[in-house]
Amino acid sequence: MSNTKTKYSGVYRDAKGKYFYNIFLGRDLNGKQKFKKGRRDALGNVIKLRH
Repeated sequence: MSNTKTKYSGVYRDAKGKYFYNIFLGRDLNGKQKFKKGRRDALGNVIKLRH
């Protein structure tokens, strides 16, 4: 099972049903893409979405 997109931009659900964000930050000097990926919000809590 692949990552499932949610209605929120940059937020996905993995195969185990846990949410995470994946944000594109830009490219480095070599042209490689840089991403920020995490499972916690700004307060340090695990991401929980209400439906």
